[in-house]
Amino acid sequence: MIKRITSSWNLMRLLRFVMGIAVIVQGIRPGEHLAWIAGSFLVLSAVFNYGCCGSSGCPVPRSRKRQRVDGTFQPTQGV
Repeated sequence: MIKRITSSWNLMRLLRFVMGIAVIVQGIRPGEHLAWIAGSFLVLSAVFNYGCCGSSGCPVPRSRKRQRVDGTFQPTQGV
């Protein structure tokens, strides 16, 4: 767990962390609880390197398999 937190910090991860801290600070001043939640999400996603901002965080489903028949591609059965 410690290795995941301390390794592979890149620009986007650092940016999420700094933005999360800024949102939390801006939420504390007027007492906005929603800003605390949003800022906490950004900070935690940066600290644990979790979320859609990382590589393969939001994978796109693969399309159906296709078979080549007579120079054209046709969908296979069952998938």
